[in-house]
Amino acid sequence: MDSKGMLALPSTASSMATSNDPQHLVDALPYLDNEPSAEDRQMALQLIEVECRTFRPTKDYLARLSKPNFDVFLTPCLIEEYKRIGNKQEMDKLDMSRYEMPSPANTSRSTDKKAWIKALDNGKAQLEHLHLRNMNVEIMDEYASESCLQFNKLLEQTHKKEEAENFQIRTEVLETHVRRKRSQLEGGDKLKQLGQGWVEHVTKNYKMELANLDLERQINNLAKKLKVDPGVIESDFSIPRPNVYQERQRKEISDEFRFLEERRAFSQKDDLHKRTSVRFPLRYRQYLFATLAILQIVVSIGMFIFAITRYSRLFTQNAHSDMLFDFVKAENFVDTNQEGAEIIAIKLGSGLFLPAIFQLISGIVVLGSVYKKPPPTYLLVLCILLTIFSIVLWIEPLVLATLELNLRHIQFLSDETNIAYFRLMIVLTVLLAIDVLIVASMLLIYATAQFTHFRTIYNSIMDLHINIVTLIIATIALVLSIYSLANSMTDANKWRNSSRNTLALYGIGLRESILTSYIFLGSLFSMLVSAMRLQTFRFSTFFIQGLSLFMLISNLLNSDRITSVTHNVRVMLNVGTAEPFTGEILLLLYVFVLLLAIAILVQLFTTTFNIFKHFLDNYETPRKLSYPEYQRSAL
Repeated sequence: MDSKGMLALPSTASSMATSNDPQHLVDALPYLDNEPSAEDRQMALQLIEVECRTFRPTKDYLARLSKPNFDVFLTPCLIEEYKRIGNKQEMDKLDMSRYEMPSPANTSRSTDKKAWIKALDNGKAQLEHLHLRNMNVEIMDEYASESCLQFNKLLEQTHKKEEAENFQIRTEVLETHVRRKRSQLEGGDKLKQLGQGWVEHVTKNYKMELANLDLERQINNLAKKLKVDPGVIESDFSIPRPNVYQERQRKEISDEFRFLEERRAFSQKDDLHKRTSVRFPLRYRQYLFATLAILQIVVSIGMFIFAITRYSRLFTQNAHSDMLFDFVKAENFVDTNQEGAEIIAIKLGSGLFLPAIFQLISGIVVLGSVYKKPPPTYLLVLCILLTIFSIVLWIEPLVLATLELNLRHIQFLSDETNIAYFRLMIVLTVLLAIDVLIVASMLLIYATAQFTHFRTIYNSIMDLHINIVTLIIATIALVLSIYSLANSMTDANKWRNSSRNTLALYGIGLRESILTSYIFLGSLFSMLVSAMRLQTFRFSTFFIQGLSLFMLISNLLNSDRITSVTHNVRVMLNVGTAEPFTGEILLLLYVFVLLLAIAILVQLFTTTFNIFKHFLDNYETPRKLSYPEYQRSAL
């Protein structure tokens, strides 16, 4: 009989005999079994009919049980009420006489002294009752509100306690589902392996049987040719084994075993539970990331030495000065621009210490994680944290380095002989920015990509569209920031002062161009990961997007920046400022910066949703799944 994975239930006699036998436990697997079909249901009904024929109930099959006492919960009041309802009598009306105050006046008892005394006593009782009610109302006005509050607090505590118990029970239920699913999936894998092993063993046994039959035929043929008894040959002579070719064996296999070659897998449950997405089989090159880590270490050591030389100027050039520096912006309140440039140089040195230290430690940690297989989790987490700190802290030194170069070679000097040196320093600054931002981000991507349990992730088409929108907005913001930078870093002495403190526009676009360039590359990376469905880097995009959003908000959307931009745009539009750029350019730049922050935030939401929605996929309830029909051997 061909079965489709359903369990044949034993009869009553056999089930009672084997109820304690662990070999006959019910092995229903709701996470693996198919839904019962019409044929399975019909077979179950037939088994039930067979069970009903075996079970012969008698008329008094409840005689072994004690007779129920239906009057155990009746009270005298209920008995009287049942009698009244049985007699169809109406319920007695409420006696309202105690609330009435009949007066003997205008009655036959108007001259009866006892009647008047009774009426007077009734009135006193009613007044006393009203006085008691007034006292209760006063007490309620004074204490009822607090009592209600206490009662509400008690109800809230009870509600929280019940919610906690409910949450605990639900958690236990989910954990039970997790254990059931895990055990059933492991059991399914084991059944699959056993089924495949059974097929292999049956095939080998059958081939051995065919080979034995072939040998027996050859022995009989040789015995006939030699005209001897086959038994004598077996006992007295050693006959060499004939060559049995595999092709002849394959041709002689019975059709009964042809199903073994075309037999489908035991279960395709595993394929259904795997995420259907493209995987990029990237194998990380050990020497590549080791080289990048060594490069980071060398650059950080060089920057640390450079920071010491710059920071030491604070103790040599300003030793006899009595001027106090501003705590927010140290170059404020200086007498000349040369002094401001010198303070910026010292700030550059002091600002290089922390990012250089973080980059040095992160490079060492990356080297340790590269050469330890598999990389320890604590090293990867340290690498992620230190790299993020170093990238965030490198923004300010890059801005200060560019400002110092512009001040010394554009604002103060106009000698043509310094152009080559200026261009060389600009190239070195760009290379430094690429190293401390892009190469560090590559190491961050390497560290996050090692978390293999985040690789089973869904890809959504919405995520790809949001990445494209973010890339477009980042491109526009980058173009506007480069335009602003190219105009604001020119010689400020040639600007036309259309408003007071026009120098406040100096350097606008520098910080914006650095951040938008980084966000542009990060958005391009996220779009490629979504388009190519590279699950290895999906968790990396989460950190890149979060880091981009944090740097954008902390540098360009803080309170000082928003206040200054809003005020300056209003003033520039009122006075018609045209140098170094118009107010419309500044307004458009920060409108797209704000749109870029919103786009990255939405992108971060979708990425987080796609990563963590199905991360705990064990918390799933049994559902209908289509499975291939299980085939059973005729053996």
